[in-house]
This record gives sequence, C-alpha cells and structure tokens, in this order.
Amino acid sequence: MSKDKNINFLEDKHINLFKVMIDPRGSMRSIAKLPLVFSLLLAFFYGFDYIVTSLIQHGAVGSTFSMPLFLLFTIIFSIPLGYVSIVVSAAIILWVGKILSGKASYSELVKALFLPKIVRFFQSILLFFILGIYGRTLFVGPVMHMFGYTFFSVIFVAQLVLGFWEFILTLHTIGEAQQFSAWMSLWNLILGSLLFIIICMMLFFFATFFVNGSVVSFIGTKINLIHYLGASYVN
Repeated sequence: MSKDKNINFLEDKHINLFKVMIDPRGSMRSIAKLPLVFSLLLAFFYGFDYIVTSLIQHGAVGSTFSMPLFLLFTIIFSIPLGYVSIVVSAAIILWVGKILSGKASYSELVKALFLPKIVRFFQSILLFFILGIYGRTLFVGPVMHMFGYTFFSVIFVAQLVLGFWEFILTLHTIGEAQQFSAWMSLWNLILGSLLFIIICMMLFFFATFFVNGSVVSFIGTKINLIHYLGASYVN
C-alpha cells in the first residue's frame, strides 16, 4: 500500500472524520466518497453503542452470558446492525426528501448519515470505560440501585449531550446533501421516521396475520383429520 493511501485510524491525507464535528457541511463537500473501511468503522461505533445501551437498559443478559461471550456477540453484530440501519434509513429519507424537493442521490444520503456517527466514537469509548469497570454486572438487574443514581445521571447527561450533537450534525449533513436548510432536514427526518414506523407496523401486522392464519389453518387441518379418522374407525 502506497504512503499517500495509507489509512491512519480515523484520519488520512484526504479525510479527517473528526472535522465533521465542527464543519459538517464542509466535510460533506470535501469528502467525495467515504471509503468502505471508514463506513464499517462508523457502523461499528453506531451498532456497538446501540446494542450495549439497549442491553444495559433491559438488564437481563448478565446472568446468561459471560463477559467474553457478550463482547464477542456485540462485536459480531455491531457492524451489520449499524450498516443495515443506516442504508435502510437513507433509502427512506431519500424517498421522503423527493416530496420536499430534495436533490440528494442515494449515495450522498448514505454518506450524510454515516459521517455524524463519528460522535458514537466518544459514546463507545465511554461505554468501554464503564464495561471495563463494572463488567457483566451492568446487565444483571436494576443497575440504578446497584451503582447509584448520581453515577448514571452523569452517564445519561453525557449520552444526551453527545446524542444531541450527533442529531444537529445529521441535520446539517442531510441538508447539504439535499441542498436545503437544517429546518427542512428536520422535516425530512420526522416524515421519514413516521414512514419507517408505518412500514414496521404494516410488516408486524402482516407477519402476525400470516403466523396466526397458518397456525389456525394447521390446527383446523389436524382437527378435521382426527374427525375423519374417528369417523372411519367407527364405520
């Protein structure tokens, strides 16, 4: 690999992902295409933060999985979860954006959603720090009672600030891609989220209908077969 193409963690000769945190629109213009290694890394930060945070909130896997197994599970599924979530969200935002006269292409929106995920780097560092201190105890039960409200209040505020920062960056990167203001980006996200919820509800309804219909049909078939065999035996 030549020197000018060598990737040094999150920064190389042409791309500095941390610049996104202070100049999201400028970064959108200067980064023509996000290399795959960066996309996978950002997807990992996103997926890791989502999985760990969700499991801490539900707190039920600590008594089932060991810490090494938990970390293995998280590392394996973080990238697929983060990557699929972003590319699917980009497709929905693209479709809704057309209604709002957005000018972005699909690849531009994928980049616009990936870049703000650099904030998840700091959230992941925070979570790694907490995991290093408390380990699997975080996932056993009511963590608030075990570690105190003050500790988790600090963690909550830190996560809230970083999450809000990522949200603002996302508004600007989508706005740059769609060629409209951050306020229009907000509407793009709101309408896209509503569409996503509607799609999920429809999929859940049809899946439930299909499963219930299949179960009822299966049970009905068995009952009819039993009646037929019983009638044949009597005759």
